Amino acid sequence: MGSVHRVRLLLAEVNAAALDAEAHAVLHQPRVANNLRRLTALVHLGRIEVRSAPLGGWAPDFSVFRNHDGSFAVLVGPHRFDVSALHRGPELASLHGAAAATRTAQRFGEIWKQAHDISPAIVGILARADRSAHSTGEGTGFAGLPCENPTGTTISGPNVR
Repeated sequence: MGSVHRVRLLLAEVNAAALDAEAHAVLHQPRVANNLRRLTALVHLGRIEVRSAPLGGWAPDFSVFRNHDGSFAVLVGPHRFDVSALHRGPELASLHGAAAATRTAQRFGEIWKQAHDISPAIVGILARADRSAHSTGEGTGFAGLPCENPTGTTISGPNVR
């Protein structure tokens, strides 16, 4: 991920109360709290952009991967970084090449233009949760965390761009 210089998240729905509760829970876990602070800092710096498009019209989830030459791959299907508690069976995704990635990136761009920027709200919720944790002696604030600005691959899609 060190070569990723921009991520765009396009979400159908965000529940502020749920995000706040999750942030508080994560900030009370010392092993993962700094990960949330780094993500908050990246959103604050504009390296991660978050928009909401409740009527955007896409299914299933996808991510378009781009570099300086353009779109080169698209991952279609569920994207998870945790162990799924939803299913006992496999979750399948497929990887497609440059032609499909280019078409998907065009559709993403159409949805992105119509979506609402919720990055400031996300930063506000996460920073407030961190200040709350800090007041109890568990938080450290996100502004001081190092956030490099590498260049390279851009990940795109309704989940990641």
